[in-house]
Amino acid sequence: MMDAKDRLIYWVTMMVTATLCSVVVVLIGALVHGLFVKEVDNTKIFEIISPAFQTIVGGLIGWLSGLKVGSHMDEIKVGETNGT
Repeated sequence: MMDAKDRLIYWVTMMVTATLCSVVVVLIGALVHGLFVKEVDNTKIFEIISPAFQTIVGGLIGWLSGLKVGSHMDEIKVGETNGT
């Protein structure tokens, strides 16, 4: 049974993950649209989208790895070092 803290962490995780994934899908859609439309300069599309895409993907990876590391913090007993 999950307590209130675990439920809150679960819902925040789901909302952040869904938001970051939807942003990645929109960025990829804009990139693909820009590649196939003749009126749009592809160099400008890459110039605009590349930093945003890297930031969002880095945020998603950082969020998920932070959750993984944080989940093990509760398991470490007081006075225990390096997880041994």
